[in-house]
Amino acid sequence: GLGLAQLDDDAAVEVLVLNDADSVVAFDKTKAPGAFGEGMLHEKFGKNLRLLSGSYLTGVDVHAADLDGDGRSEVLVSSSPIEPNWQPSETILDDDGSVLWREWNEAVSGGNLHGWYNSATLIPVNPDQDNRIDVLGFRHTSEITFRTWNGVELVSRPGWPKDFAPEM
Repeated sequence: GLGLAQLDDDAAVEVLVLNDADSVVAFDKTKAPGAFGEGMLHEKFGKNLRLLSGSYLTGVDVHAADLDGDGRSEVLVSSSPIEPNWQPSETILDDDGSVLWREWNEAVSGGNLHGWYNSATLIPVNPDQDNRIDVLGFRHTSEITFRTWNGVELVSRPGWPKDFAPEM
């Protein structure tokens, strides 16, 4: 997964990458690359965070938004529950790289009759213009979540989650 975030006080936006070391790495594309990209390396968010899906057929997207109002982005990642390497989760990483919130989910198995799966994702949105970030979540199942960040955890909005089977 790839994403963009504002992780520090400069004007440059960092590029986020969920890499094969199972961590999220942030690069500042305005810096000189250096050896193996180390000059551009801004920050590495943990190691072995258990976010990877284990398969290119079940992608994971990385999104970022300023959830806590400090002007720096938090990173939102939903792992895939489809035949995972480990217990699936939805995770929010703070702008300093620490795990801010994590919810563990159950693994599922099932076929996909229509080719590739859509990516597992947590998408930050603000549809009601209340200056609070809401999050749409999709985890390779027929269920979509719609939650609000309350400063401690993601809380389901009234009437959510919704199951879109058999359409999805």
